[in-house]
Amino acid sequence: CKVLAEAGYKVLLVDCDLSTHGATYFFESELESNVGKVLSAVDLLSSDHAQKTVLKTKMGFAFIPSTSNPAELIDPIHLISEQALQNFTRNIEKLRDKYDAIIFDCQAGYSPIAGAAAEISQRNLIVLEPDAVSSAALRVLYLQLGKKLRSNNTWQIFNKLTEEERPIYEKVFGGTLFSNLPPIPFDWQVRGAFATSDIPGITSRWSAFGLGI
Repeated sequence: CKVLAEAGYKVLLVDCDLSTHGATYFFESELESNVGKVLSAVDLLSSDHAQKTVLKTKMGFAFIPSTSNPAELIDPIHLISEQALQNFTRNIEKLRDKYDAIIFDCQAGYSPIAGAAAEISQRNLIVLEPDAVSSAALRVLYLQLGKKLRSNNTWQIFNKLTEEERPIYEKVFGGTLFSNLPPIPFDWQVRGAFATSDIPGITSRWSAFGLGI
């Protein structure tokens, strides 16, 4: 999202991870100053949020956190009903024309909200860790999402590879479920940037990472 924003696109990121709130933690300081005002993914699942607005982050893109309060305990199983998923789809449709791209960041593995996102998304990207567990989880995800992940609009990509590992995984094309994209350049500087909530982009000194994205 940061890379697309730096390239001049209007981008919205939606954190659909209601279990760990992965992307939301990057914006805690910005959310703290807008308590009760920011539209969240939990709100998208409901029908009454007329007074809330989408957060415009300091990084240049719009953001919908999983929840306005990451410390709040959420039970995704009881929260997400068929009606709630319909609300989610309808509310996303209302936002569609305001942005050049809407990116859904889903939790690892299957979730009902990931299924709803896959139904309305035009492109799907599955991020894999370079290990056997991640590969096995991909097979299970494919079985769970079924036809929502089509081979003509879904890609997989290996993340967090060292320079030594990259040449190996760049050649991994056989035995995979979807077409592979080239691995992203990743080193300890980039890992350190994420550790301090500094997301690399095109214009930063981690430009190789940004260009890879």
